[in-house]
Amino acid sequence: GEIQSLKCSLQMRSDDVDALVPEVTRLQGLNYALQEKNDVQSHQVAALKSESDRLKAQVEKEKASSEAMIHQLNAKLTAVQLKNDELVRKLESDAKAKNSEILRLKDVIFERSRKVADLESKIKSIGAGNTDMMTEIGSLKSMQRSSEKLIDEKQSDIVSLKAEIDDLKRQLSAGRVS
Repeated sequence: GEIQSLKCSLQMRSDDVDALVPEVTRLQGLNYALQEKNDVQSHQVAALKSESDRLKAQVEKEKASSEAMIHQLNAKLTAVQLKNDELVRKLESDAKAKNSEILRLKDVIFERSRKVADLESKIKSIGAGNTDMMTEIGSLKSMQRSSEKLIDEKQSDIVSLKAEIDDLKRQLSAGRVS
């Protein structure tokens, strides 16, 4: 009995083993396929991790480069803004100076305009006096011409008198000599 029961039990187990062997083989095949797939995926994951690390390093490098460039650009911008501020201050100062000069020139022009108006007024009053003066100058010129004629006549008389005196002197000299 007991041997028979063990044989039976052994046979069942053998049948179970025979039924399980193809399943184990199938599971081993699946396990091998999964292992191959796992190896491929592990390789892909390693490649992706490597690529990710490379990209992270590149991003960090570009980020550092960008930050340096931003720093340089900010420094240049600050320098340009300072230059522009200085230029604006200089231009404002120049504009104030030119404005002051313009106001000074306007005052000079106003003063000169006032003097011109005064001179024009004096010229007008002198112009009226000039007419009288021109008339007087005309009569003075007429008197001058008359005086010059008279002088010419007197010079002519003097020349005649000198000639007479010379004649008389000669006659006197000749009378003394004779």
